[in-house]
Amino acid sequence: ESARTSVRMAWDDPEASRPYVRAHAQELDPAVADQHIGLYVNEFTADLGDAGYAAVRGLLTRAAAEGLVPAIAGDALAFP
Repeated sequence: ESARTSVRMAWDDPEASRPYVRAHAQELDPAVADQHIGLYVNEFTADLGDAGYAAVRGLLTRAAAEGLVPAIAGDALAFP
């Protein structure tokens, strides 16, 4: 829930995070930084929804089957 709260606070006051973004951005052009934030900080950031959680489960299950990650316990993917 804290991640959702943080995302919503950033949406409400985008200027509050701008100094942090500038300090850690590879691209210093503010317009490019805004585009990057808009691409990655969206409704899925606040809530993946059933489809998003199913996608995460599928990805991790396939990765485990290929030996890329350890096998996942059944309850490990019990998302809210």
